[in-house]
Amino acid sequence: MAFAGKRDGQNRYAAVVVPYGKRVNSGAVLKHAMDATKPSFANLDDVIAMTCMEFGSITPVGLPDDWQVLIDSSVKELDEVIIGGGRVDAKFKTTPQILAQLPHAKFVDQLAK
Repeated sequence: MAFAGKRDGQNRYAAVVVPYGKRVNSGAVLKHAMDATKPSFANLDDVIAMTCMEFGSITPVGLPDDWQVLIDSSVKELDEVIIGGGRVDAKFKTTPQILAQLPHAKFVDQLAK
């Protein structure tokens, strides 16, 4: 999922990874993790233009350099993670350890609810 927020007039973007079936805690937890005010779902047209990925398969891999990758801490306990592959017909199977190595990635407690 892609989120956007602002701080000091600057747009900030983040890809958020939570376990399947969970929702993003888009209140204070996401706000502090992004260091942004009022984070919300990013504009889909903007996300597609910035990432060159298809709707329904936005992935934390290969994002623009200024995007954060925020991962719920519970993901660390999983053996494998399946994420979008940038195209609707593509998926990646990886491990939480690989996700942790992505640029600007960090694990966030209670990001999922």
